[in-house]
Amino acid sequence: MWSRRVGARWLRSHLSIIRKFGVLALLVFIVYSQLYLFHSGGTNETLKGWIDSIRSEQKLSSAEFAAYLYRKMKYDTSPNWIDTYTLNENLLTLPLGPKQGTKLRSIEELRFYESDPRLTWSVLLEHLQTAEAERKENRVVSFSWYDWSDFHMFNKLVSLQEVNFGCGFLYETAFELTQLEAIEKEINDVLFISDRLKYNDPKWMEATRKKEIERNDPVVYPESRCRRYSDKSRKFNLPVEAHQLDEQCRPEVFALQTRSYLLNHYKNPISLTLMEHDNSSYRVFVDPNDRSNIQQSGYLKSFLQKNGVTTVHNDNGNGNGRSGKKNPNVVFDHWKQYNIFLQSNTANHYRTVIPEIDKVSYDRDFVHLSDDLFEVNVPSIIEELESIENPNPHDKEYLESLKISRETHPALASKFLSEAAHITQFNGMGYHRDKRFFNGALIHDPLEYQLRLNALIRNWLKFTRSNGLITWLAHGTVYGQLYNGLTFPWDNDFDVQMPIKHLHLLSRYFNQSLIMEDPREGNGKYFLDVTNSITVRTSGNGFNNIDARFIDVDSGLYVDITGLSVSSTPLSDKLTSDYKKFSAIFDSKSYAKDKKWPERGEGLASMDIFELQNYTADHSDKFSSDQLKKIEELVNHERNFQQGTDKPESGSNPNERYWTNKELKAYNCRNNHFVTLELLSPLTSTVFHGVHALVPRKVAGVLKNEYNLPKQFGFEVFDGKAYLPALHSWFNYNVLKRFANSNSWNTKLQKIKSPISKLDFPDIKLLLDNMLKLGYNDLFTICYNAFNVTSYRYKEREIQFDNSSSKNEKFKLLHILRNDVAPQLSSPGKDPYMFNYERRMWRKVGATIGNTIMRAIHKAVETQASNELWSSYVATHEGRSELFITRNELGDVEIDLNNHGRKITEPNTILESDPF
Repeated sequence: MWSRRVGARWLRSHLSIIRKFGVLALLVFIVYSQLYLFHSGGTNETLKGWIDSIRSEQKLSSAEFAAYLYRKMKYDTSPNWIDTYTLNENLLTLPLGPKQGTKLRSIEELRFYESDPRLTWSVLLEHLQTAEAERKENRVVSFSWYDWSDFHMFNKLVSLQEVNFGCGFLYETAFELTQLEAIEKEINDVLFISDRLKYNDPKWMEATRKKEIERNDPVVYPESRCRRYSDKSRKFNLPVEAHQLDEQCRPEVFALQTRSYLLNHYKNPISLTLMEHDNSSYRVFVDPNDRSNIQQSGYLKSFLQKNGVTTVHNDNGNGNGRSGKKNPNVVFDHWKQYNIFLQSNTANHYRTVIPEIDKVSYDRDFVHLSDDLFEVNVPSIIEELESIENPNPHDKEYLESLKISRETHPALASKFLSEAAHITQFNGMGYHRDKRFFNGALIHDPLEYQLRLNALIRNWLKFTRSNGLITWLAHGTVYGQLYNGLTFPWDNDFDVQMPIKHLHLLSRYFNQSLIMEDPREGNGKYFLDVTNSITVRTSGNGFNNIDARFIDVDSGLYVDITGLSVSSTPLSDKLTSDYKKFSAIFDSKSYAKDKKWPERGEGLASMDIFELQNYTADHSDKFSSDQLKKIEELVNHERNFQQGTDKPESGSNPNERYWTNKELKAYNCRNNHFVTLELLSPLTSTVFHGVHALVPRKVAGVLKNEYNLPKQFGFEVFDGKAYLPALHSWFNYNVLKRFANSNSWNTKLQKIKSPISKLDFPDIKLLLDNMLKLGYNDLFTICYNAFNVTSYRYKEREIQFDNSSSKNEKFKLLHILRNDVAPQLSSPGKDPYMFNYERRMWRKVGATIGNTIMRAIHKAVETQASNELWSSYVATHEGRSELFITRNELGDVEIDLNNHGRKITEPNTILESDPF
């Protein structure tokens, strides 16, 4: 209800602007001429009820409503919902399938439902409150992936009543066309969108399904791989179950396979972690054996009964349920439920407390790292865990993991994390997706792709800060931040690092937890997976260079997490100068002579590589040929190194290298990336994708060890991409040249008057207009929504490199920027769930009102957005941006940061060195 009012206020306040474009009259005429469709079966009952309820409440015309919906979908990144989720209009009204729009009488009649966060959060929170009130000892919750991941395509198949399919539908290279068409005819909808048109091309189908076409006999799938059920009345599931994953198929097929595997075979998480902004988190343990969803567990029924539903039956519009008494239309208000939870004693019971953490450090502008953060005494931790009388499930998992790790030799560790690396016709993009949670290509939907990446990193940063866990941006991720406070748009994942001590704390408290974004901020759900070999700090056989992943369960996209620690890994060539200076005053052989090698584990892991080779020679039957080959390779590498090379530390053994690296304060991840404490600490507070983040003290110094960092910040072309400082963004260079219309190739476009590489300010408006005229609407949306975040990064850099201010003056201004301005930044991208929710509604509206009015709405809303964005550029350019003005409670200006900082013009050399 509240979210509707917010949207209506925005719309009413902007109607005069929209009307100036001369399009609204056309919208009104066309929409009203087609209004009969809303009331004569031209659209389904769900859409009709939704439209009528919002229009009636807000007194909006159909044209105004359609414009509002499109505007909110594309240019509103706030977490406000467009509608209210209720029992009758949402849960008991079928949202898809052959009976779409039908109203059920009871939750007992549900065969499927969409995992709307308002539904699942409300029911979970009510259950937690009830368990606390009843003081139940067994405080674990039942769990089903069905409630906490996207099963939209899956549910379309669950809704089927006539069409049948077998295991081949989940495992063949591509869907069989006749069967796919029969399914889509019954559900009156496409099964999937991305690449769907390719199925209509006979030549493409013949080439794609070649192996299926050439096969004479049907494939027999063993039950260990796929199981078939004959019960057509089965609820919340398909007639087939995938028990093994095989990505040798198209993305849409594999997405369906993974959903089935996830629901029926993959284990429950150990816990649910509920985030409260970036302040706190609450950990709820999950029953490992109870896979019931909220309807099967009785949680939903209990919720409804507590909200006055006695019969749990819909009255089907006649006022009479089975009891002859009308039940209330319950609202699932999860924001209200969460506020109640946070203020209750229940929250205190579930609050996560990590005794070893000083959360106050995150409130400082600089986070100082001590060298003890980069070593962990694992035997001592194991001893402590074994002494706990009643360890919780996370402690049990962590202890087991440490024991496995201590017994695992780096040369023999099997690969732990898995990627969907072999998906057919996916151009290797599966390497950037977790196999278990893969849920579709996304590469043909660049806007949703960017939204998911944006939500992913924002939630990782909020999650770690809420628990005081130290993490900083690394590799290509911090490189992207250096430019405009965002990741490079071509990156498919994120790279972050942690000190090894905090990686262990992450593993102990949250490994195998499903981490859920504060529902008042978004709807993200992320699975944390830490390898079972984190005590191994050298690359070994190279299978486990990544220590952990923070995985979006609705797409499989992830954050790569690596720990930095002391190890015996030979120093990288980039640290040759540091090593020569240090070795002149440090004798590693004498120093390490009487010291134990801390990396020695137990069993085979207690051996160095030469000892392991001798052991395998005597027990070769216990090892595979690949393992023996890898051991020989590592032996040769170590022997050559100890015999002397031109590398730093050459001639030293692993124990000597360990103690040299420790004293040098040079730390590495398992992928052999080194950084010194001097480059890292103190970590500097900044903003990345609109939320608080930490970066190394010497960002340029760190990046120079990995990349050929340019000296100048300005226009730049790299591998077909161009950075345009005036628009704060990277673009495909060929696309950018089309916007510029430099050669007047398109007479319908305006030609910019200045070169792209030295763009005059007025030409920004021409570029924005041309971008929209060429149909790059999604690219424009990304620029529009990210403007405040990218402007923040520009202002931060202007203050950092202002040579007219002292260091203390700059620190003071940066403190104001981070504490007073940063909290006002909105997300540079819309919540992915909410975007898809509104996009599905928009498509339904579009199917009703037709292409003509949709194009008119596009033009009206996007013309307005273009003018707004141009006004923001002008205000920033003229030094009067409201974003950088801090005011007191009376609205008086306290400080205007527009007047501070050095404008970064070309030429410059600010990327060559660090500001402090």
